[in-house]
Parts: sequence; C-alpha cells; structure tokens
Amino acid sequence: MVDAAQVLRPGISYSEQLPAEFDVFYSSGTLQYLADPEQLWREALSRTTRYAYLARNAFSNRKRFTIQSSRLFDNGAGPVPDGFDNIEIRYPHRTISEISLTRIADEMGFDLAARFEGRNSGLIGTRTDLYGADLLFKRRQSDVVQKTKRKTGRLFRAVFSPVA
Repeated sequence: MVDAAQVLRPGISYSEQLPAEFDVFYSSGTLQYLADPEQLWREALSRTTRYAYLARNAFSNRKRFTIQSSRLFDNGAGPVPDGFDNIEIRYPHRTISEISLTRIADEMGFDLAARFEGRNSGLIGTRTDLYGADLLFKRRQSDVVQKTKRKTGRLFRAVFSPVA
C-alpha cells in the first residue's frame, strides 16, 4: 500500500515508527484497530510539541470488541493492483474511551481545545451505545520554563516566565 501511495505522491514519506519529535500528531480512524490504543496515544503525546488531532473515532463508554468486514476494494482509493479479487476481508475492531484518551492527554500536558461531534465518524454498525467525535488537543504552555545551560565550564539554570 505504501509503495503504491508513493507512486501517486512521491513527496510523501512513510514510516512504521513514530519520529522522535513532531509538531502535530494526526490520527484518522486508526486507534480502534490497534491492540493497545492508549499506549500509542501516550507515546505519541510524549513526542508531540503542539497539537494532536484524533479523527474518525469509534467511542463507547464500554469496551466492545467486534469483527469488522468489508469488501477489499472498499478499503482505499486508487487503482487495484493486478491479481487481486474483491473478496470479503475481516479484521478486529474495538471501541475506545473518549474519557480515557482525554485523561491521558491531560496527564501528558494537553488540553482539549475543540470537539467535533458526528464528523466523519469511525463507527461501524448501528449500536446506540457507540458514538463518533473528532478531538483536537493543544499542549499547555508551562507557567515557568526551565532551561539548563553550560557556560564556561559552570552550570547555570535559567528560568523563563511567559509575559502576561
């Protein structure tokens, strides 16, 4: 899939690993397919300097595990490579807790800046206890930022406070 996408958009690079640091973390319809979505969320936030956006989420107050099925050709845009049949495929799907993700964000220094209900949801099926929402988190600015500098062999600590 990545190889096919790079043919269409050669300027985009892909990695299976999170970078050491990034300004914006964006996830669309992904967390509900991971074995441990909270672990990835925590790790991503630890590397995010400004904003985190979660789109197309399948939220529920109860953990639900299901098997999602779809036709292979319904899972992406663009031409289908030769030799593939439009078969039914199945994969695990879970709900995630909005409260838990928001709590983790708070612990990691982020505030919920905006919440968009019913946008492009990551819901499957028609269960009434499921809901979709997009969430935008913004990293809090510290009241005091401490930096440590080495100058002429001596250690100095500089404290910077934002101007009100």
